[in-house]
Amino acid sequence: MNDDNLKSKIITILNNCKGKDKAILSDHIARIFDIDDDPRTNYQTRKLIREIIDEGELPIGSCRNGYFLIVSQKELCDCIDSLESRAASIRLRKNNIQTAFWKGRRPVQEPMF
Repeated sequence: MNDDNLKSKIITILNNCKGKDKAILSDHIARIFDIDDDPRTNYQTRKLIREIIDEGELPIGSCRNGYFLIVSQKELCDCIDSLESRAASIRLRKNNIQTAFWKGRRPVQEPMF
């Protein structure tokens, strides 16, 4: 089954998972559609869901219980807060890596020509 067909089927499943209390795990989605995936990470399944989100057609949220369609303003706010927190954490980690790299080093000037 190609990615577009899988995404269409995932959308059908997610349309039945309205609200955080009806979340479905990526592992369950992978098993339903027999997606060839690493059961420890479900990378392929999560990638397909990210692509659906990036297409901007469905308000898909996630929680530790899986993925769901956002149906309330509270769920939307919770989802946005979680994403903002993760983004801030990633920015902090990036800054800490840069600081650790440059600690005790002088920047090397690249030749202009």
